[in-house]
Amino acid sequence: MRKVTIKNGTIVTDEEIAQEEGAKCPVITSEEYLIISSRKVADQQKREDRDLIWITRVSNRYFSQLVIAEFSAVFFAYFGLALSIFKYEIQQRREEEEFSLNLALFINTTCTLFLIFSLYVRYEIWLVWCKSVETFIENDTLITTGLWRTLVFEGIICLIAPYPFFEDKYLEEYVVDFKTDARLRINDLLLFGMFARIYLLVRFIFYVSEFLNPRTQ
Repeated sequence: MRKVTIKNGTIVTDEEIAQEEGAKCPVITSEEYLIISSRKVADQQKREDRDLIWITRVSNRYFSQLVIAEFSAVFFAYFGLALSIFKYEIQQRREEEEFSLNLALFINTTCTLFLIFSLYVRYEIWLVWCKSVETFIENDTLITTGLWRTLVFEGIICLIAPYPFFEDKYLEEYVVDFKTDARLRINDLLLFGMFARIYLLVRFIFYVSEFLNPRTQ
């Protein structure tokens, strides 16, 4: 028995309904299907390539900012170190008045503070760069990643420097063999500790070389 359907007051058979649906959905051959599929894959690949190029550009931009932050830290670290060495040599020769020596200490202290700030900025930029290369997720911070520990450790190392309030302070020890007192300026001892900042220069050299260049990764 043939089934019929009443549509808009008209009796329509199943064959007519099938023909109507077939007209709405045209039939394509296997070759046409392969062509359409290949075009979709090519378009998807182009979009992925554009996204990769954009991510690479963003990553390179953050890396350039990271190199600038590294240079800033090296500049303040070694400018303060040079001032401290100059002040020490002049002080040993007693060729400079006290005002100039205190001024050198003040400038060195200012450089140390700027160095600490540069280190903080450096870690913030490094965190953003790591997010751009998908090492960390977007919600990560210096606290959640544990980078604050390294930041604090570096800050303590870079805080080792001569300060004005240690200028007239000495470490005294009585030497029994020579029956005399030995005195050492605290600032001279802190000056020796400033040479630990050499790691900043080594790290900066790595960043400007091909070793840490993102294009060679």
